[in-house]
Amino acid sequence: VYEKDTSAVAIVLADYGWFSATEFTFTRIFRVKILKKAGYDYANFKDETMSKPTVRGITYSLDGEKVVKEKLPTSSVFIKKTASDTYETSIAMPNIKVGSVFDIELTYDWLPYEWYFQRDIPVVYSELYIQESPLIDFSKNFFGYVQLASTNNNQWIARNVPAFKSEPKINSVENYITKFEIELKTITIPGNF
Repeated sequence: VYEKDTSAVAIVLADYGWFSATEFTFTRIFRVKILKKAGYDYANFKDETMSKPTVRGITYSLDGEKVVKEKLPTSSVFIKKTASDTYETSIAMPNIKVGSVFDIELTYDWLPYEWYFQRDIPVVYSELYIQESPLIDFSKNFFGYVQLASTNNNQWIARNVPAFKSEPKINSVENYITKFEIELKTITIPGNF
């Protein structure tokens, strides 16, 4: 049970993303704990990226007093190209049960399209770090009402974000949930071409 929201079926323990300006890659680590059977759906993860990602994952579960680790098999990762510059990755984490914690790591070129600090389950910690570089120009639009715990030019942190609860008169959740939309404006690739 998550004390700050006893109705939560799962919680995001950490969602950490960082962009390396020297390698032009983005890495995301997403860690979730399943609290109730109704939270099993959160172990079926989807993400949209600008390039084909490298994916790793692991599920941790208790068997008595022993922690059992099960790596994400490649057969549970499905990547399809949806547009000329877009890939959709679907992941089914293995051996999920109540109390399981799973980690997913995705690495891909460029920046993410969006970064959610809030979800429909509570988020304990979320951080986005974009390394500064004169070679990259991007803009971000902030949506939502949850105050971020820390912000500066290239790092944004949210802590203990409550689950987003949709209401009948809300026309689009995307306009109210706390997130960034990121638009890559220009990239200067050094070297002679």
